Amino acid sequence: MKDNLIKPEWIRLAKENLSWLMYFVLILVSWYFLRNDVVKMDEFVHMRQITGLSSGNFQHDPFLTTVKGFHWIMAGLHYLTDSIASLRLLNAMFGFASVFIFLGCWRIVSPNSEEARVWQFAFLPILLPYSFLVYTDTLALTIVMLGFYFCLRQKYLLGILILVLSMGVRQNSIIWLLAAPTFAWCFHNPDFYRLTRLLSLEAWKDYALKT
Repeated sequence: MKDNLIKPEWIRLAKENLSWLMYFVLILVSWYFLRNDVVKMDEFVHMRQITGLSSGNFQHDPFLTTVKGFHWIMAGLHYLTDSIASLRLLNAMFGFASVFIFLGCWRIVSPNSEEARVWQFAFLPILLPYSFLVYTDTLALTIVMLGFYFCLRQKYLLGILILVLSMGVRQNSIIWLLAAPTFAWCFHNPDFYRLTRLLSLEAWKDYALKT
């Protein structure tokens, strides 16, 4: 009798964990086949900066358009492994972490809905490929998502501090420094959100009538 009561819960947990395990295995398999692939596009600049830092050359590469937070992290790993495969693996783990953080955000924003949106995010064609390249985009997104998560939990100071850190990876993350806490505050104050939406709709309606 006891086994019959426990079994449905175990089935549910097994199904949930199986999907995440399969996704993790997919990430690892994809990394395995791409780990030593030729350096692609902007990876040339990023790898030149990373190898320079790991060898003691701290000058900013003239073709690098971002700050060097990402490159300092990768330079530490490159110093230990001297391998682009290890850098791509670490970036893939950043991408995997971003999906978990997105899941946390989604459960706050829409707790009673299906998690299909999470898997859409996980396999988004304009994001997933960057997880297997030495690009700044994946780490920047992961840190921004983490800051957004804490803002949604109404821990605004911690969320803003994390968003400030994200600017150490990509300086254009500064837009989220205002956007993320603003969205989170409006989400937890629905009356204000509805008022601003109503005002914006009325403004567009007046503009349409005048033109």
